[in-house]
Amino acid sequence: MRVGQIYGNNYLNSGAELSMNNQVNNLAGNAYQNNRNINLTSQHNSASTEEIRGCLAPNLSCSNIQSSQNGVSSNASQYLTNNNNYYSNRVNGHNYNGYNYNDHANNLNQSYISTNNVESVHESEQKSGFVTSLTKPIQSRVDPSQIPRPVFGNITEKECNIYDSDKYTFPPNSLNEPHSMILDRGNATSKYYKLTLNQIPSQHSILQSMKLPCAAIVQPFPLLSELDKPVPIVNSSITVEPIRCVRCRAYANPFTCVSQNGDQCLCNFCGHTFDIPMDYLRLLQSQIKTQNYQNDDQLNYPEIYHGVVDYYAPASLGLTAEPELPCYCFLIEISSYSYQNNIINMVIYCLKYIFNQLSERSPETNVILIFYSREIILFPYQYNKNSSSQIRMSVISDIMEPFIPCPLSEICIPISEAINYLNELLDKAPDLMKSHITPNNAYYSALSLAIQIFQLKKCTGTILTFISSIPNIGIASINNKDVTIAPKSPPRRTSRGMKQSAGFVSGYVVHNIQQLDLLIQQCKSTNVSVETFVITQINNNNNINDYINNNANMLPTSTLSYIPQHTGGKLRLFSDFSFEKIYNDVYKVLYSIFFIHNVAYDCTFKLRCSKGIAVSKVYAPWTAGGPTPDLTAFQIPKIDSNTAIAFLLRHEENLDQKKNVYLQAACLYTCKDKRVRLLRVLTISIPVTTSITTAFRYASIEPIVNIYARMAAHHIVSKGQRIGGKGNGNNNNSYSNNSNVGICGNNSAINGSGVTSGNGMANSIGGIGTSIGNTINNSLNINNLVPGLPFSSSKNSNNLLLMWKQETLNSIIDMLFSYRENCANTSSTGQLILPDSLKLTLIYISSLFKCPALMPLNTVLEFSISEQIVGLYELLHASVSYTTALLYPRLYPIHHSLISNENNELQKLDSVGIPYQITMQFSENNNDNTLLSSNLPELPVISRFWLNSSIACSGERILSDGIYILENGKEIYIYIGSQVDSNIINDLFGVDNINTDNFNKISLITENIEMDVSKMNIRSRISNIIQQIRTDRFSISTYMPIIIVSNHSQKLESKLKALLVEDPYGYETSYVDFLCNVHKLVQSKLVDS
Repeated sequence: MRVGQIYGNNYLNSGAELSMNNQVNNLAGNAYQNNRNINLTSQHNSASTEEIRGCLAPNLSCSNIQSSQNGVSSNASQYLTNNNNYYSNRVNGHNYNGYNYNDHANNLNQSYISTNNVESVHESEQKSGFVTSLTKPIQSRVDPSQIPRPVFGNITEKECNIYDSDKYTFPPNSLNEPHSMILDRGNATSKYYKLTLNQIPSQHSILQSMKLPCAAIVQPFPLLSELDKPVPIVNSSITVEPIRCVRCRAYANPFTCVSQNGDQCLCNFCGHTFDIPMDYLRLLQSQIKTQNYQNDDQLNYPEIYHGVVDYYAPASLGLTAEPELPCYCFLIEISSYSYQNNIINMVIYCLKYIFNQLSERSPETNVILIFYSREIILFPYQYNKNSSSQIRMSVISDIMEPFIPCPLSEICIPISEAINYLNELLDKAPDLMKSHITPNNAYYSALSLAIQIFQLKKCTGTILTFISSIPNIGIASINNKDVTIAPKSPPRRTSRGMKQSAGFVSGYVVHNIQQLDLLIQQCKSTNVSVETFVITQINNNNNINDYINNNANMLPTSTLSYIPQHTGGKLRLFSDFSFEKIYNDVYKVLYSIFFIHNVAYDCTFKLRCSKGIAVSKVYAPWTAGGPTPDLTAFQIPKIDSNTAIAFLLRHEENLDQKKNVYLQAACLYTCKDKRVRLLRVLTISIPVTTSITTAFRYASIEPIVNIYARMAAHHIVSKGQRIGGKGNGNNNNSYSNNSNVGICGNNSAINGSGVTSGNGMANSIGGIGTSIGNTINNSLNINNLVPGLPFSSSKNSNNLLLMWKQETLNSIIDMLFSYRENCANTSSTGQLILPDSLKLTLIYISSLFKCPALMPLNTVLEFSISEQIVGLYELLHASVSYTTALLYPRLYPIHHSLISNENNELQKLDSVGIPYQITMQFSENNNDNTLLSSNLPELPVISRFWLNSSIACSGERILSDGIYILENGKEIYIYIGSQVDSNIINDLFGVDNINTDNFNKISLITENIEMDVSKMNIRSRISNIIQQIRTDRFSISTYMPIIIVSNHSQKLESKLKALLVEDPYGYETSYVDFLCNVHKLVQSKLVDS
């Protein structure tokens, strides 16, 4: 048995550093200056650098920022005024993101350019042949094409690498993971663990100086690709206990030391020496004998060769050896709203196809059907061998105390035995229930009945609910008047610049939280998860004004999200599209849940840390808005492949004498499609470093941004669920137990006392509000604070919602200053230096500030409040790959009709969508590897479709004669410019041109993949590209719907513009200006220090 160790390899590759050199020429009256360029230079000590000259925004000078003794911007209001005046001048008179700020100066109600005016503008452009961009180009002294940003597209052999998990010094980023193979060599791969610091500082003081969060993001059940090997199962039985340390209870792993006699182990977590159980030794000996001494150690003993393994759950845990298969219950609303909008038929149509596939793939599955409006309706089933079963209907009128009206065997329908009955029932159900359709909705009463059924059946499973209107009667009913909505109020121009609007805190409130907590307790005791499908506002209206003002069916999304949030489920929103599109989207999502996702039920999770480190905070959906008594362990009814849990780490002692620290996650769970309980163990070794430079060099920006997004979402959810809500006595804020040690140094996101630590910096580059110190003194009434909740005052909702931006920006400024002081102190004070690993920090932070889900409700014009809240809850469980894709969408050019192909970039468009193959290669760190040592029969070959490199995510790059694809991990937008050739339009959609009348009818069929290049046209190439994008994003989104965008849909065009994160949005500036202003703040702090 070997002893696994990972030592810190010397970082041989020189890291690029980002250097900004401030050389501003004070030319009177000249806001924009020429001859501003970016040069790539090199430094002998820290490798190549990028020097950006002249990055300060106009109207900003050092005199605008007066530093305090702590060194950062105490005069934030003066900075904010100047910055907002500059921002106001840039948008004054321009149609920015579809919004006319000149009109708003005279009328506080937003005034959009009408669709007819927009179309007339596009028609005039098309007649003149003048190609325009989607957003008006803004002059800048910095070349936007030269600043750092994520680039993705065509993949070559350099990106298709084979890694050994115990040899790579830096795991592949999320963009390269889909076409990388990571071999488990004793260390859990990056599919399961993402670390903000891939080498942990040996002392707390070093980590405190870095101002970076030290965290591990664990994804226990990721969706593996064809390149990934399945998790091995240890060849033991339920009667034989796995080897565990008798003191800390950690499981044996590749880093456990074994004595020469083979009868003792040295625990790598606590250092305790213990004996190997005799039962385990006998089992190993029997396995060797059955193999006739020709055993393969890696196959027989995966627990000591692999970082991720599954055990059969030992009997000592007191669990049933063969648990019941999960059961699925479907709750379908039959209110008058659902009936009038044809939602009932749509849901039934989807379920009919799902049931037929379930009967073939999982014939032992049981399903339950419950319909509800003012009453709850069941259809009891009785098996009849001689003839088809008769359809019977049972109606429950007592919605305050619902009961099970018939035997359990008649409610739980075996899918394979009763598939014909279910098909007949689904066909006839809408007509049978017509007399029971009312405007009322007893949603939570039906949910309570479903939980009772699971309690009686004593099995785990999922309740899938379909809801379209407000639950206005029965248990936990909500008065329609309580679901209020404030008018949309975008930033407005004042004499002091752009002023943001109030945050509409009541939109986050959870109604009847006491009753919902009771239902959650019942779900957890039965290990039942709730998945909610909200289907509402199906319409074909493309006018943005009607979209914003359509509040007829405003749903309490925060309330509907509450139970899924705490039971391992999710809320999915389907709205504002045609019936045909929603049907396809709902079906694809259901198909993914049943047949694609990895789902673990009845989960008991524990994270163990080796001696010297500990968990200081956990971020998961079920920890937001409530107490977390145990930071390292939890129980949840379900964890799926898209769920990740983040743990912030801290030092308990110095690690100077250690070469590595270890983390081990153990999750006991029930398989989705097997009658078996398994125990998954995931172990990772992390090198320890004594150098702050090395710690910075091995920092990873993608997990860091994921942590910042989670902290923001937790802050908003924790606050919003309580202000104005009906508490239940357990309203201890989730931040109250937060330890600042080892998280962000002295600049934690929110500390327990409710007072921010560190410097009182201005809260955002784009002008969010006053400084933290001014906020405390002038804005908040301490008497109105909710106990344990920082800055919680219903009178100052905007400050509460935006506090996370203040803290995030402070952390970033402190980090940049720390790196400069500790790692690059010989550089010029006019330069902003970043390590290569963190060069994308500012683009991701700028995008994070523009994320609609994290912006105050009612201030985002392009998205409904429900869409914002659903996006907020998605961040609570988001994986690193998901946040990376979401925060910086990829924008691909596909076609140009008018621009000549002399440009090299445009010449490559002829290759878009063409298939090609790549042979994978061993990475540079694995150059001593061979096929034999890797147990690979041959080097894998990947088949792909050609994609050009993505371009800057800005409207300036989208031209009116082009076709573009934008994808953000959730959706695929296809933008059709107004001057695209009519023949191309006909090839794509079968119409000569796109207009207002036919826009909602056109669609792009992408099911057929064309491999013959000679037969390819623009439609087949776009289909191939969409297929490639979906394949690359398969691990984070098994289905990405397609959204066609043109100037004939003002609503969709506005949404597309909101996703162009390098442009100004709301009261946030463009990426270029954000970069320049951060440079200004860091430089000011350097001067003051």
